[in-house]
Amino acid sequence: MRKAVHRFKKTMESIAHKTRMLYRKSCAFFEIPSFSSSLYFCSLFLAIAIIVLRRSMLIAYLGGPVFTAVSIVSMVLLLLSELTYKGRTARKTYLICCLIVVFGAAEALITDTISIFFLAAFIVSARKESLRMIAKCCLLAVSLCCVMIVGSALCGITTDYIWVQGNAGDLRIRHGLGFSYTTYLGHFIFFGTLILFYLKQGHFSGLLSISIIGLAALVFFLTDTRNALILTLLVVACSFLPHWLFRANPLSQKASRAWAALIPVVAIVSIAMMIFYTPAPFWDFLNDIFSHRLSISHRTFETFGMSWFGQDIDWRGNGLTSDWVEKTEGPITYIDNSFANIFMHFGVIFFVCLVIALAVLLYRFAQAGNRVMLFVFAFITLNAFFDSFLIEFYYNIFILSLGTDLLKALNDHYLEKGFGHTKNLSSSR
Repeated sequence: MRKAVHRFKKTMESIAHKTRMLYRKSCAFFEIPSFSSSLYFCSLFLAIAIIVLRRSMLIAYLGGPVFTAVSIVSMVLLLLSELTYKGRTARKTYLICCLIVVFGAAEALITDTISIFFLAAFIVSARKESLRMIAKCCLLAVSLCCVMIVGSALCGITTDYIWVQGNAGDLRIRHGLGFSYTTYLGHFIFFGTLILFYLKQGHFSGLLSISIIGLAALVFFLTDTRNALILTLLVVACSFLPHWLFRANPLSQKASRAWAALIPVVAIVSIAMMIFYTPAPFWDFLNDIFSHRLSISHRTFETFGMSWFGQDIDWRGNGLTSDWVEKTEGPITYIDNSFANIFMHFGVIFFVCLVIALAVLLYRFAQAGNRVMLFVFAFITLNAFFDSFLIEFYYNIFILSLGTDLLKALNDHYLEKGFGHTKNLSSSR
């Protein structure tokens, strides 16, 4: 009996030791500095995973109760991450963080979009984390989910739905590969390539470049996702630019202001095209170039109108419903342009605040000489003009740099000015 107890004790000690070693190695790989950060990344991983899986045919197994349960666990872990954080947070920063979360919760209730609350919470909590670690966590979560989704479709567990679009002259046969719409996988590959571009500081090896191009080409052959393929190839091409282009040299004031104006200019152009589109030769020419995006966005604008605080829009596109059927009833209302989509869905106030925050963020990157991030946001802005993923953090994880850079800098500024700090969130390390 004693020998059995002794063996059991030794076994449990061995399991505990291996678990500790695995935890330490995981922390070392992801550069996780503390227990609070571990909770944050567990929360982020769960949130990204459940949202990505919800965009697939696996939605039949991840409906209501499962999604709700995982979401609650994710938010509890995020709250524990805040409560166990030992860094310093100025009181004014803490107030701003609370306002952002409350605003995110209000937008989620008004627009019936829970992901906007997740975004606000993760931006606020990202002020104490590294964007590099966040990018690694996102890349791992999305990669595992995509393998699971595509694998389940290829093995016959779920359906590989096929869309037949276009006419006889331009017939497009597009596989979903387990996703509820055919473009999702291609854009996951684009944003994954963008994350690698950031992690590698703008330089890909030949083998990595060939692997990315081969994967993107294969997915394009099956899904015919043109925008994602073009942007992925552009990112790979940029990785072969001279190294001096990515050196950390601060830009001049004029160049910094020009970079800061990038997103506001594209946003204003997007809104103007949506509002002022008319069936005239010039506009019809542009509409054909943008695959009828202008006419669809203008019709949606006329149908639902402008809102200050957002509205719950009945989006209808080419994707599948939870019953795995196409949304055929009524005209298409979904707006692919991110800026027009945000303007219509989340309202004028949210839109203006977001554009200003992103402009300030790009100005800071330019002033700090962070040219890799300038390249990254140039690609993100180009993608946002044609697709609606700008604030979807499970695609565009770089939106969390609003927390890792702006909020962190704001907090450091307040601490230097001596505005005090909160007790729970700010006891010294």
